[in-house]
Amino acid sequence: MKFNIITLLVSITFLSLLDVLFDYAGLPKSSIFASIWILFVLAFLFSFFRLLTDFKFESKYFKYVFVAFFLYGLITVLRGWSFDRPDLTSFLRVPHVFWPFLMPLFIFIDKKFFTISFLMECFYYLGLVFLLVVLVFPHLLVFRPTSEPIIFALAFTSGFLLLNAIYLSKTKINLSFLILIVSILCTIYLARRTSAFLFILILMSSYLLSLFSKFKPFIFKIFPLLVVVATVIFFSFADFSKLLTSNLNERLDEDTRSDVIEYFMKGMKKDMVFGKGMNGKYFFPTGGGEEREDGMVWEEADDRDIIENGYLQLMLSGGYIHLILFLLVAVPAAYKGILKSSNQFTRSCGVLVFIWLLYMFAYGEPRLSIGYMLIWIAIAVCYKPSLRNKTDFDITLGLNSAKSQLRYGYSQE
Repeated sequence: MKFNIITLLVSITFLSLLDVLFDYAGLPKSSIFASIWILFVLAFLFSFFRLLTDFKFESKYFKYVFVAFFLYGLITVLRGWSFDRPDLTSFLRVPHVFWPFLMPLFIFIDKKFFTISFLMECFYYLGLVFLLVVLVFPHLLVFRPTSEPIIFALAFTSGFLLLNAIYLSKTKINLSFLILIVSILCTIYLARRTSAFLFILILMSSYLLSLFSKFKPFIFKIFPLLVVVATVIFFSFADFSKLLTSNLNERLDEDTRSDVIEYFMKGMKKDMVFGKGMNGKYFFPTGGGEEREDGMVWEEADDRDIIENGYLQLMLSGGYIHLILFLLVAVPAAYKGILKSSNQFTRSCGVLVFIWLLYMFAYGEPRLSIGYMLIWIAIAVCYKPSLRNKTDFDITLGLNSAKSQLRYGYSQE
């Protein structure tokens, strides 16, 4: 079990970062790149299917709606499938074309306390790797093409840990808090408005959840004071404030979506109900070749298979039907997790799903990523009354027992 979880997280992390690391290093994407990519794809698929062991639906509603959603996804895949070699290569290489239709199967991942505890332990170590990158290669975090992929591959899961702070040690709480603060500062500096919004929302949600728990981590007890201190520093040091927010100030009123959405709607007139299939595209002229100040280079393209909006991405491939089925799965999960839970673990899963639903209005694409994987695991947790009905004491006891198993090197398979 531990080997499969480690293999899964390592492979999905490298699949998320391989492109940007090769581009940043200026390495050609030759046969070596292809071999590495195939190796990690095989490792991901091997570990992924070995971890799918919990096939019991505790909610009939979830069972029927999810099956309908997944089967419609299969139909959408078949509608866009092609056996041409370039197309097959593209399907596997691009994280937002084929892989989003596979990711919902993460609802079947094992949800025993041992697995949950070990996943959270691995999330913590991903955060440590992120801090190591910050210390050794700080320039990667202020260069947009590398910054966001690294943050979402290594730091996003620390947000989930912070949402579950009452079950963590002080060290893990404080480091998760630090990782989120660094992520927020990086996204603000690079004027990544939606990413900054996402991480700020996770941080604030973590604080609000702590207000309703009996155990309040020290970092959240002094959180209002930290906000005051940060505000004083921000307004007292003009040079630092200007450096941090100059890019953001320039982009606050920038509209980067209207033209894209207008072209998208024109291209989807005849396909709004059923979409264009897995490999659906819409016309949007992009000049390409121009390098921006933040390091991004726009490629020349006329037909795009990405819309940078989670809901519209669902519509592009599967139309209104795909979007409605997704909402029928995700919205009740957030409701049950937040309002029908007796413990903070399942409540935090509901909060995470709700935050992601908000994030999808601005970005939040379905794709091969640790973040999207975690959303489907959270959805599955929210539909399990056997977990939602446990108390915080039960969850703490279960996680502590699992930690003991990890410490002494055995697990309950």
